[in-house]
Amino acid sequence: MKLLQSALIALTVFFGSISSAFAVGPTEVVDMIQGAIAETAQAIESDADKKEVLALIKKAKKLAKEINANDDAAAKTQRAVGSLKSASAAYKKGNTEKALVELKKAEERWEKVRGAF
Repeated sequence: MKLLQSALIALTVFFGSISSAFAVGPTEVVDMIQGAIAETAQAIESDADKKEVLALIKKAKKLAKEINANDDAAAKTQRAVGSLKSASAAYKKGNTEKALVELKKAEERWEKVRGAF
């Protein structure tokens, strides 16, 4: 059952990120990314399946690719994506506390990206 649930979540994340990112502006994409970050933090805190957590982080990273930005926003986007990568790496190593800290950093950095638009 957990495998089926994880597969369903992964498919939803994949198709949801593809279809929704095409019709919105950069601030809406940042909102979706921050939503994915919040979902990821909740999943970690509730001891969700490892694949589910990593799929949620991947969703946020994929959404970041949808932002077409000027130089300032692009640099801030790269820093925010770096925090997502750090969260993913920490989680893969089993360090959930560091993953949550990195997700918090990512959330703050995405707020700075929003300010660049």
